Amino acid sequence: MQSQTEKRLVLCIDGVPYAAIERLQSQGLFHIFQSPSRVVSPFPTMTNVALKELFGAASPSGYEAFYFDRELNRLMGGASNYIQRRTRSLHVRTYHHFVDYQEPVHFEFLVYVMPQEIYRNDLERFLAAFHASRSPIFVGYLKSTDGLIHLGGQEKLDWALRLLNDELMKLWEAHRGKVEITLFSDHGNHMMGGQRLLLKDHLRRQGYQVGSRLTSERSVVVPEFGLVTFASVYTTVNPALVTRDLAPLEGVDFALYRQDEVVVVANDAGQARIIYDPASHKYRYDLDNGDPLRLQAVLQQLKDQGQLDTQGFADDRAWFEATTDHLFPDIVHRVHQAMGDQVMNRADILLSLADDTCIGHALFDGLVEVVAMHGSARASCSTGFLISTHTTFPSCLRASDVPSYLKLTPRR
Repeated sequence: MQSQTEKRLVLCIDGVPYAAIERLQSQGLFHIFQSPSRVVSPFPTMTNVALKELFGAASPSGYEAFYFDRELNRLMGGASNYIQRRTRSLHVRTYHHFVDYQEPVHFEFLVYVMPQEIYRNDLERFLAAFHASRSPIFVGYLKSTDGLIHLGGQEKLDWALRLLNDELMKLWEAHRGKVEITLFSDHGNHMMGGQRLLLKDHLRRQGYQVGSRLTSERSVVVPEFGLVTFASVYTTVNPALVTRDLAPLEGVDFALYRQDEVVVVANDAGQARIIYDPASHKYRYDLDNGDPLRLQAVLQQLKDQGQLDTQGFADDRAWFEATTDHLFPDIVHRVHQAMGDQVMNRADILLSLADDTCIGHALFDGLVEVVAMHGSARASCSTGFLISTHTTFPSCLRASDVPSYLKLTPRR
């Protein structure tokens, strides 16, 4: 059907869960599209990390706009990074190089003041840019949906998606169906607020020196920016010792760190290890003294199916297929990936938090009421979507699979 199209429109919609598109399509919306596919976002389920995979772009500096720079030994970015990231290192192909439209910089802040107005304006600007473009492929990115979801939850998300559906129907009819439209999201959202985990206070009580730099043998840095359901920890201390003090905390699903080539995962129920064999592209999940990722039943399933070799390894694909519906989807691969080159300044320890637990800057206290969050490895945060008017995709994909279907090149 590609030859019958006049134009391709590819649009990323920030923070929209697979469940939202599936539900609205069952109600008759987005009926010009094929059935949606689930897309499992990398962990942590943050935009910077996910869009690297979805566009096949370069690694971002950190998990959020505010991050710890190891080389400079200081916290960097924050609000100013929203501007700098679009103007610096233009030779590095970040996801910004793949899009023709993204919101004006000031929208990133105003969306938390007047979310519906900003979303509507963002959508109008995007549509105007699409109609003005003479390129056969136009790539857009609506970031304002994520802010809208954080403040308005499912109700405001449904409003936003209905408005998008109406506009896409007008566009479809104007082109007499000869436009191929592909929509996708970077991650999901858990539609409920959370209780603050006072992580820095806990670390101080344990005798660590918490600050903005690593300056002593007991130093720890914990970047805090938006309200999220993961945490990154940088330290001069052996990560195993710090993890021992963090893993039992109420609200922590699990903590992970890298020990040589092994990824260690721990929580209050015990510890396990993930070992990867790059030659065979296989993983092994060893239960040392617990099952923090809740995979014991999956291990038994793989064994019963003859998927485990004599050393206890199973093929990456087998792990993926066995865990797409898990509380932590595709978790063995994602945990190992999280301790790789996902960001330029990888944390020593990452925490995945429960749905009702979050960390973030104290500035948010009393400023806005956040009713949806993301960041954790749980399915609610991890599952975005991919949908097209012309193509039916596999029912479940990793974010890293998506570029082969989008077939995009850097725009500049």
